[in-house]
Amino acid sequence: MSAVGVTKTRLIDQRIIVYGAGTAGLGIVHQIRDAMVTTDGVSEEEANSKFYLIDKNGLIVKGFGDKIRHGLEPFARADDEWAHVDQTASGKITLLDTVQNVKPTVLIGTSTHGGAFTEEYVPFVVIWGHTRH
Repeated sequence: MSAVGVTKTRLIDQRIIVYGAGTAGLGIVHQIRDAMVTTDGVSEEEANSKFYLIDKNGLIVKGFGDKIRHGLEPFARADDEWAHVDQTASGKITLLDTVQNVKPTVLIGTSTHGGAFTEEYVPFVVIWGHTRH
């Protein structure tokens, strides 16, 4: 909230990638989403659209169907939104693919996979309203 105040932006204007869509990641997402709804007066659906959740299967997309863990469904991205991205051989949309396409303003890491955010991600992150790339 402090960063939003300093940058003179709204919470709803953020694009948030969460790497690690387990219990901790989902809990953080719910807190931020609820703050967007309360602070910015938007619907839950609009607030949910600002999140990109990634788990061991890659970016959570609706095409996962029954493989989407309970509670992640409202945050699943539309498959056609990502049709232009070359997926891995296993059908994953990777963290790097997501960062390059979303140009997030916030990266949250709650995965047990350490060292995921390397220097190659930095040019795509938007800092204080300006893309570094």
